Amino acid sequence: MQMEHSKKHNKTIQTVFWTAVISSWVMFLFFFSIPFGLLIWIGALICLFIKKSKLKWYLLLISSWTLIPVWSFVSGTRDYFQGNAAIETFGLPGREFYNLDPDLRVWNSTSGCIVMGFEPFTQIPNNLAVRFWTSLLGIQKGAYTGAYPTKEQAKEMVSNGEQASVSKQVDVYVLSYKNQYLTLRSHHYSDIVVLQKTSTVRATVVNNECLLIETTPDSTQRVIMLAEKSNGRIFARYYENQTR
Repeated sequence: MQMEHSKKHNKTIQTVFWTAVISSWVMFLFFFSIPFGLLIWIGALICLFIKKSKLKWYLLLISSWTLIPVWSFVSGTRDYFQGNAAIETFGLPGREFYNLDPDLRVWNSTSGCIVMGFEPFTQIPNNLAVRFWTSLLGIQKGAYTGAYPTKEQAKEMVSNGEQASVSKQVDVYVLSYKNQYLTLRSHHYSDIVVLQKTSTVRATVVNNECLLIETTPDSTQRVIMLAEKSNGRIFARYYENQTR
């Protein structure tokens, strides 16, 4: 009798375990079922702890609710050490969204305006990894570390700049400034849109590191671009009447 009760008890525990594991992966794929799947998993985990079953540790190891966040943290860590880290979010971005983050010196990335529901399990761990390693070891390799004026500072600095010209040469845009020719490297397609409609700009250099380029008042789009002086890579742009 006791043996049968023990078998029944073990079978119940295994049913709870496998239900929680399978539901965690199945419901993770469908955003509307994520809250229910997470509740089932938490309930099963509590049950296994109460029953003092060793399966609770396996549930923590192979469920989507723990495995995917851990993988996302590891992925963010890998990207940091490879110099490809990005802060991830969702939603429709503003025009200045793609600026290099002034503190972390990483790019911003969005998964789009359609929210699937699992973003907190993938994006938050990635962002935690990027912030953790940046605070511990500093800015990732290959990132721009020079001067990075704010929008107001850039407006003031470039107002005293000199006129320069921008021309297209084959597939690149070249800035002619103080008898120097600097190839501008675009990070986002919006840079190309602006440069296509621009021939004359006002430019200045900050600390021999940051190149500020402002389109002239007669341009169709007023914008201040920030680029690395060493290689011409555009890392930020400030638009008129844009707050984000």
